[in-house]
Amino acid sequence: MKQYIAIVASENGKVIKYIDFDVEADASQHVATHGGFVVSDPGGPVDYWEVSGENVTYNSAAQASDEAIQQAENEIIRLESKITNRRLREASADTAAGSEAGRIWLKDQDALIAVQRGVLNGN
Repeated sequence: MKQYIAIVASENGKVIKYIDFDVEADASQHVATHGGFVVSDPGGPVDYWEVSGENVTYNSAAQASDEAIQQAENEIIRLESKITNRRLREASADTAAGSEAGRIWLKDQDALIAVQRGVLNGN
């Protein structure tokens, strides 16, 4: 990313169209021709830039929250993929050797999944 950003279009506080420039004068010239305004690069991914008037800020908290949600979703998928048909059979078998261990394992997996669902629900 270059040092100066010409914000050409924004909507609902989000950047719709921008062009980056090395030199502020070039960004200003572009804005004079095509409209918009010039800001210094706020850093971070464009998806987390917030526009207010002619100011643009980077919302690192929103990015961190989205990354935590993605990580929790990935962990739920990983944990659920371990609950195979065989594991379910072992956990439900009343007389098979180790069936108690299977039930405990399944209960533990459910608890781990519940923790990740708590992350998704903001707990």
